[in-house]
Amino acid sequence: TAGLRVDGAGQVGIGLLAPAAPLEVQAGPALTGTNTGTAPQLRLSRAGTSGTKWEASAELAVGTYAPGIDALSQLDFRLGQNSNAAADQTVLSLRGNGRKRREFRGRHVRL
Repeated sequence: TAGLRVDGAGQVGIGLLAPAAPLEVQAGPALTGTNTGTAPQLRLSRAGTSGTKWEASAELAVGTYAPGIDALSQLDFRLGQNSNAAADQTVLSLRGNGRKRREFRGRHVRL
């Protein structure tokens, strides 16, 4: 792994030596044949004002949704629930098989 790298073409890599896109981030534990779920890759946040407005945040998490070498990728979109310092809530999951899932009041709903 590597820290921050800018190659000769101006592409930026975080966590890898040879970025394949203008910005590529590789983070989290390596995928294995048995792990599933997603790990945060990118978090955006905007500070709040004490007693007036809580911080706003959004996070993208990447991983797989099934064990085994043929498991397809999953991308989770998470939004902050910062009023009670709870973990970000997954509001939409996109899967490599073309299926989408959306959170609705704590339950996954297939779209």
